[in-house]
Amino acid sequence: MPTTGESEEVNEEERILELKREKRSRKTAVTKTRHNLERLNASGEDSGTIENEIETLWKVLDICLTVMEELQRINLRLGDSENKKAVAEEAEGLEKEVNNAIGLAELVITDILEKKHANATKETLLQTPSPQSPAQQILKWLDCDRALQELLLRPSGA
Repeated sequence: MPTTGESEEVNEEERILELKREKRSRKTAVTKTRHNLERLNASGEDSGTIENEIETLWKVLDICLTVMEELQRINLRLGDSENKKAVAEEAEGLEKEVNNAIGLAELVITDILEKKHANATKETLLQTPSPQSPAQQILKWLDCDRALQELLLRPSGA
């Protein structure tokens, strides 16, 4: 029969295995979400969809990092500094990947919004009549005046 100390160690080892499985699952979710964000970036179509995917990526990263932190705490408690360090480096690398992906996505969003603004400005300019110089306005009035005089001077039977 295992002693209390052995039983606790077995439980912690089981917990480590459980956390490693969960870490794999959470990292997979982070990777899939990041890849989806990268696909949305490449399409460059909808800034709102990209913003939503960024938010989702932050959430899945946070959950993954929480699992990794718990794994580090158990490794620390067991005196396994090598595995604690490996998990810490893995978490740091994952954070960098996500931050890079989000940084690129934010650049894409900025580009999309600038293009929309430029297109809206261009449409507004196309719809706005071009201003006439005072000389052009006077010539237009003179043409109207001549046409009116011709109508008035024209015989009524013609």
